[in-house]
Amino acid sequence: MSAEYEVKFLGSTHSLTRFCIPEELNASVGEYKIQNNNFNLGEALQSHYPLLELVFRFLDEKTLKIVLAVNDAWQDSAQKELNKRTWPTWITYNNCPKATLFLSKGFNFNHVALSLFAYNQTRIKLDKQLCVHLKSGERKVTFTDYLDDVASEHYCAIACRAVSPIIDLCDSVFQGVFIPHIPHIRTTMFEFNHSKPDLTAFINEEEEVKACLIFTKKYNARSIEAFFQSLLKGQSHKDVAMGGGIINCKKSLKMPENRRLRDQNLLCIAFLQEAECNFKAYSAVIVNEREDSDGFADELVRFKATTTVLYKYGIVFRFCCSAKVWKSEETDLIYRFFPNYIVFGMDVDGEIGWNTFDVPENEEYPQKKKRKKSFPATLNGWTSVLVLITWGNKIKNLQ
Repeated sequence: MSAEYEVKFLGSTHSLTRFCIPEELNASVGEYKIQNNNFNLGEALQSHYPLLELVFRFLDEKTLKIVLAVNDAWQDSAQKELNKRTWPTWITYNNCPKATLFLSKGFNFNHVALSLFAYNQTRIKLDKQLCVHLKSGERKVTFTDYLDDVASEHYCAIACRAVSPIIDLCDSVFQGVFIPHIPHIRTTMFEFNHSKPDLTAFINEEEEVKACLIFTKKYNARSIEAFFQSLLKGQSHKDVAMGGGIINCKKSLKMPENRRLRDQNLLCIAFLQEAECNFKAYSAVIVNEREDSDGFADELVRFKATTTVLYKYGIVFRFCCSAKVWKSEETDLIYRFFPNYIVFGMDVDGEIGWNTFDVPENEEYPQKKKRKKSFPATLNGWTSVLVLITWGNKIKNLQ
């Protein structure tokens, strides 16, 4: 796999029932020394260009938001720096061969809109204690408290059967991806219930839905139909990338409400386009009837051919059937076809999603009866559903 990390920390496991995590999450960025001792630092930073920009370059997101309130000059420079940070970052904790925490390049330095975590529900619980190591000792915190420390204000933690590691290591316990503020794209998270199908409280009239991730405990056809009727509003389903899965809602968490997901609801993460911009989204249902690497690669070739525009930054969300036998090589193969993007995956108990491209009718996932709806059936089985979102400067144009 080609995911690059900037730092890693090793923890010492005290017992089989406790995970050890280091406190030091920020990578070292070096020092910038001022030699003259006869000036006021605050005044010098804003009056001697580009000192202010140099310092702000090394501040994390939370600190930059604080200095927005200092004065107009600091606000302008801090906001410009925040606007630049449109790359995604990630964190992953693996327990094999040693307890190891990996952080991506730029971790804690991007401008986060929403954080999405996936954790192995058989290995860890939201109220389970972790051992966080300090330089002077250690402290005990729950897994939820730990997520509060590292995540943005808006995040969700999805309980799943297994987590497919971002980097090439076994036994991933939990991982998170931090979705930045993308220019002209609003990322929002909400719960949907078919008894209240109106989505105007979550999606503005002038916004266009580009991609959607949905999670639920039970696939309720009535809720799904009501949701997509409200979501699409005349849009073709091929214009909206779609993916997600059936999960354990009682063990999944939505913040900042600090609430476990309701069984009867759909949790939705939507990417909404407010104006024309460099953003594209694609989705695919990978059937791979041969259940081998060649079959999976063949379908990836077809999927990549449909991604007519790719940009500098991207995330591939992968929702894999938990009952599949052959799946261990899937993440590695996705990295080969999309080497510059993050692959964030989880095993689910039913894969939700559709293709944003045409496939031969005889290759479509078989349905019990012909649909008369404006969108295809979304519940699949023995498949992997991929959702690719990409933004930034254009790097490819296939015509």
